[in-house]
Amino acid sequence: MRSTILAAVAMSALLNPGPLAAADLPKGALCALADIHECDAGSACERVTADDIAVPRFIRVEFAQKTMRGVGPRARDRVSKIALVDQRGDTIFAQGIDEAIQGQRSALGWTFALGAKDGSMQLTVSTDDATFVAAGECLIDN
Repeated sequence: MRSTILAAVAMSALLNPGPLAAADLPKGALCALADIHECDAGSACERVTADDIAVPRFIRVEFAQKTMRGVGPRARDRVSKIALVDQRGDTIFAQGIDEAIQGQRSALGWTFALGAKDGSMQLTVSTDDATFVAAGECLIDN
């Protein structure tokens, strides 16, 4: 009986691995936002530029530090905390929630997906009245 329980626990650990260790992930990535769409509640999505919505063209993701930040002239020294990092196959996912900034924007939630083999990336950012979808490319630091 005891060996059956131990075997079941071992099999469960193999089929349902726990959180990723920092060593399992790349160190980080520098990503360029190439294609951005803004989708407002009740209307169609439209293509916008980083300039149109006043966001940096580049973002830096640091998996070990669990941070994401803009890089470049429009970065404004803001750092987003990554609440969750997980990997499924060749895709690394990171998620977070940022507080509202008085007079600038409401609170937002975001999900970042990085193709670990080819550096492709997708980023979605949602507020109470709009969603932004960005695609781009990343240079991965191993």
